[in-house]
Amino acid sequence: MDSVQKYFAHLEIQNKILTSDGQVFEDLFTKIMGYKHPSFHGVKPQGRLGDMKNDGYIISSGNYYQVYGPEDLSNKIQESIFKIKSDAAGLISHWSGINEITYVVNDKYKGANVSVHQSILELVNEVKKLGSALNITINLWTARHIEDTFFELTDDQMVRIIGPSFSSIKQYYDVDYATLSEVIRFISNIPFNHTSSGLNAPKYEEKIIFNHLSEPIVQRLNVFYLNNQELKNYFDRIGGYIADTLRDRFASLYQEAKKLSIDDKSNNDHMYIYIRQKACPENAEKAFVESVESLMAYYFETCDIFEEPKEGVHA
Repeated sequence: MDSVQKYFAHLEIQNKILTSDGQVFEDLFTKIMGYKHPSFHGVKPQGRLGDMKNDGYIISSGNYYQVYGPEDLSNKIQESIFKIKSDAAGLISHWSGINEITYVVNDKYKGANVSVHQSILELVNEVKKLGSALNITINLWTARHIEDTFFELTDDQMVRIIGPSFSSIKQYYDVDYATLSEVIRFISNIPFNHTSSGLNAPKYEEKIIFNHLSEPIVQRLNVFYLNNQELKNYFDRIGGYIADTLRDRFASLYQEAKKLSIDDKSNNDHMYIYIRQKACPENAEKAFVESVESLMAYYFETCDIFEEPKEGVHA
C-alpha cells in the first residue's frame, strides 16, 4: 500500500467509526479483532443467556472485551458508566481465566469523557476487592485504538473491512498536504495562549542552544511551543496515522535541510526556514504558515527535527 492508498484507507475507516453506533460498531470491532488475532472469538447473545457480559475474548491470553457504541457518548455517559460497572461483575461471575478486561468505547475521536476514565479506576478498585488471588488489568480503548489496530492488518484484510475503493487510487494525490490540512484546521482553532507558563522545559531550551538557532527563530519557536500540549492531546485522540505521517514528513524535510551547503555552521536558521518553506504550499496564508510552525515546535520538542543534545558534546 502506497502513501496515497493509506491516506484514503484512513478516511474510509475513520468514516466507518464515525457512523457506527451500537451493534454496528460492535460488529466492526469484532471483524477487525478477528483479523488481527485469529484466536479472537466474538460472542453473540443467545436467548435468555445473552452474551454473559462478554463481547469477545482471546482465550489463550485471557483478554476479554466489552464494547459500547452509544450514538452520543456525552449524553450517555452515566448510562455507560453504570453498564460498565454492572457488566464487570457479570463478566467475572460467568467467565474464568480472565487476565485482562478492555472496555471499547466509541468516542468518535472526541476523547473519552473524564468520567469514563474515572469509572475505569473505580472498576480497578472493585476488581481488587474480589480477592487477592484475582489479578486483572483494566484498559480503555477509544476510536483511535480501533483505527491503529486496523492499520496493523494486511492490505487484503483492510479491503474486506472497508471495501476495495482505496486500493485502486493512483499516486497523484498530495497526501502531505491533505494530512497537514487536517491538523491545520485543528491548530487554527486553538485559543491563543498569552502566557509563557508552558515554557518550563530545560531540555527544550538546551536543545535550542545546542542547535545554534538565532534569537528571532527562538522567539517564534517559543510562541508556537505553547500549542504543544493541545497538539499532543489531539494526536492522542485522533490516532497514530496522522501523527506518524506528519512526523515522518517533517523528519524527512529535516534530513533534506541538513544536506544544504551552508558555510556558516554557527547558525542553523537556514534549516528552519527550509522545513517551513517546503511544508507550506506556494503562497500559503499567514495562518497556515503559523500552523506549520506549531507542528515544527511540536516535532522539535519530540526530537524528530533538529539534533538532541548529547551529554558532553557541543554542536
